[in-house]
Amino acid sequence: MINRSEALKESRELILRKRYPDIYTAINNAKSPEKLIASLLFAAGYKYVEGVQDEGKTTFLAGNAPEDLNEQIIYSKPDNVLRGKSKDIVEKTYLVLSAIEHELTKTLSQPHELVEQRIKQVCQWAGIDRDFFSTITANWSKV
Repeated sequence: MINRSEALKESRELILRKRYPDIYTAINNAKSPEKLIASLLFAAGYKYVEGVQDEGKTTFLAGNAPEDLNEQIIYSKPDNVLRGKSKDIVEKTYLVLSAIEHELTKTLSQPHELVEQRIKQVCQWAGIDRDFFSTITANWSKV
């Protein structure tokens, strides 16, 4: 199993260091692309994540119980490509976390209505609903 707090901490440091335009650029700049991808699965709501490496690719299994892990993402390191049923979730989670750390934290001192408006804009831009945004922020705040 991948250590949740270690992966989230390392990924937060990467995201805070610089705003990369997309997950693929962030992966290219990560010390451990595998930890970054795992942290995005954790932030998306999975409680357990395991990475299985084989010939230049890592298959990520994730679930809410150790015995309930299913294949979510395959990361091909040589090609810097993500595939799998959770590809969109991981890409959108990265976009939301980048927006949180680089934009939304600056608006927290503004009136509640403006913060809510900005959150709504981020959700629309990333193509997610407010419930998924709340899931991401709840799991990201556990770093």
